Parts: sequence; C-alpha cells; structure tokens
Amino acid sequence: MMRKKLIWGIPAAAALLLVGGAVCWFWHAADTPEVAQATAQENRAAHDALREALLTVTRDNAAKSVALLRGVQDTFTADATAAKYAQQWGEVRALSAMWYLCRTADDAAVRSLPLAAEIERIGQELKAERVRLHADGVDVYGSVAMKKAFSGGVRPEAPDVESMEALLRETTAVMLKMAAAAQEQGAAALPAFYAECVRLRVRWSILQEYGGVVRTAAEQVCRDAENEVRKACIPLTELFLKDTGDARVAIAVRLLPPLKLAVDEALASGELAAPVKELVQLAGEMNAALKSVADKQSAEAAVVPIARANKRYAEVYRACSSTLIRLEPDFMPELSELADLLAENDRMALQLMALTPSCFGCEELAELLESWHKV
Repeated sequence: MMRKKLIWGIPAAAALLLVGGAVCWFWHAADTPEVAQATAQENRAAHDALREALLTVTRDNAAKSVALLRGVQDTFTADATAAKYAQQWGEVRALSAMWYLCRTADDAAVRSLPLAAEIERIGQELKAERVRLHADGVDVYGSVAMKKAFSGGVRPEAPDVESMEALLRETTAVMLKMAAAAQEQGAAALPAFYAECVRLRVRWSILQEYGGVVRTAAEQVCRDAENEVRKACIPLTELFLKDTGDARVAIAVRLLPPLKLAVDEALASGELAAPVKELVQLAGEMNAALKSVADKQSAEAAVVPIARANKRYAEVYRACSSTLIRLEPDFMPELSELADLLAENDRMALQLMALTPSCFGCEELAELLESWHKV
C-alpha cells in the first residue's frame, strides 16, 4: 500500500471544517480555557513559521529566476536557459499550491512582512527582465524553446531514477533529524525544519505530475527503500498520534508525503478507525431518515430511527471526542464524508423546523431536531 500511495498520496487542499465545530449535534471536548488558549497560540505560531518558510523559499526561487533571465544574452543562452526556467516556474506553482496550509494567513498580514516586501522587489526585477527579453529586436533572440518556457508550454524535466533516490534519501534524513530534535524538545522543535520540508515538498509535487515510466520507476525506488522510510516515520507518527491537535506536527506531516502516508495508515488501523466508521454509519442513518420526511405521517415515522441513531452517535462521539475534535478531515477520508453528511443533516433539519407548522406538525420530531441546536 505504501509504495503505491507514496508518490500520489499528496493531499489536496482540505476544507477548513474542523470536526465538531460546525455541526449542531456534535459533543464538544472539555478542554479548559487555559489549555485551549495555549493550543491556539501554539498553532498560530506554527502557521506563522510555515508562512515564513514559504516566503523564504519563494524569495529564493524568484531570485534564481532573475539570475537565469539575466544570463540570457543571445540565442544560445536562451536555448540553454529554457528548461531551467521552466523548472523554476514549476517550483513556483508547487509553492503557490502550498499556501492553503497557512490556516491563519491573510493577504494584508502577508504583505506587511519584510520577506514579502523583498519578494515584491525581486518580482519587479523579474518583470523588468521579461520586458527586456520581449522587447523589439530581442524577442528572446529567436529561441522557440525560451518562448515556450515563458508561455508555460514547457514542463519541468522528468526526474530520473537517481534524482528520485536522492529525494527519498533526503526526505528520510530530514525526518530522522526532526525526530531527534523532537525527542529533546518536543513538537516545538519542528518549525525550524519547515523551510527544508517545503523545498522537499516542491520536489515531491513536481514528481507527482508525471505518470507512465516515471511513475513505475518512482514506485520501484520507494519499494526498495520502504523499510528505511517506515523506520524514519515511526517517531514522528507517534508524536502526531500523541496530540492530533498540535499544528506544529500536523504541518510537518502534510509537507512530507511519506510521513503523511504513514500517519494515514496509522489512523486507518488505529483505535479511531472503528468509532469513526460507526459515526459515518449513524450519520447516514439520520440522513436517510431526514430525507424520507415529506409529510406528517413520514415525519412521525422518522422520529424513532433518528432518535436512536442520534443517541448512539452521542455515545460513540463522546468516547473519542478528545482526539477526534482535534483531527482535521484530510487525515482520514471518513472524516470528510462524515462532515459532509452532518452538514447536509443540519441543513435538512433547519428546513424542516422552518416549516409552518414545524416538521409538518409532528411535535416529537420538532423537539428532537430543536434539541440538536441546544447541545
């Protein structure tokens, strides 16, 4: 399983729906205000550190792009630069896709940072170089390859086996360094590695774009190194499972695909797997019952199955809420399914309560649905 998902299991941008916060009948974990405030501060600091790492790598990439373009002075250098320039912009696209991880970032806050101002300055230099190379009498010196690179028509070079092996080796080494630092300092040590993780994630993202022979070679590389990779993942996976709400660990997990896969597998086979599966089943039962309500008779018939499923849901959720409420949906596919079901259930419940008379005149169903909004 690991060798098939290792390359292609990079998560897409997850919905910002934290399980427990948006749906009316979820039971909330009983953290003290002090604990909740401390966790929120740590999580904000983690996202700030990630934002700085992304800006740092973006600045470095932009500076490399400027240096490449400044070196274009004739047809020969234009042809020689095209592939490298395409590679740089492939990395820029990969970096842009990572900004969803900065949960607390906003445009105004980002623009006010010194690094952002530096990136803006470099961006102006980059624009000036592009203008120079497109000017009359130059037009990138007649290089068809460079014109395609500017228009986005050139893909980054496909990685060879040696570069895949190097990527996996470097990723494993970083995970080992992170685990060693975390053993001494805990999760607080991880943000110092974010920039390094971002650079690795850029390379994983570019590798993800290729299929066919490249994919087959990548899977073989991962298969050959599977034992070493798994061993490197174990300490960080255990750190994640110890406190699923710690953004410092979660960010590191999301940045490194082998680590994300290890965490996904641990969650799928761990103690949360059975209760989450049951929660999805119970939410589905409530969903079906709510959809069946079309008049007073069907509303009365729906009361018993909804009440039974809701009662059991509360029992199951309460038993695992301290962990579940901190776990974001992209770490377990079932949680995304659960969130969608609960959101739809909530919408249907509100629609039924808004009828005149409420719930087609079925007082029992109206009282049951109203109780969800008082939890």
